[in-house]
Amino acid sequence: MDPFRQQIANMGIDRAGGGFNPYAAGPKRYGITGRANATSGPISPEGMQGYDDRDMQARAKRTALLNRMQATQKGQYMNPAALRGM
Repeated sequence: MDPFRQQIANMGIDRAGGGFNPYAAGPKRYGITGRANATSGPISPEGMQGYDDRDMQARAKRTALLNRMQATQKGQYMNPAALRGM
């Protein structure tokens, strides 16, 4: 066992979730060695598909919200674009 992990275990601290805290100040550190990058190494095309899917869903949501916002700004509250966000 890694001595650092053993030291943490001796103190009774649980590192569930990798110790990530979104509210922490300063640069984020990942892994037991405290590296600055979240992932390291090449990503396969299959792994990149998840990023593409996420980006496509984010674009669709953004487009729907922008369409709804534009329809309501014109005062057309009963417009299908305002009601459905399309």
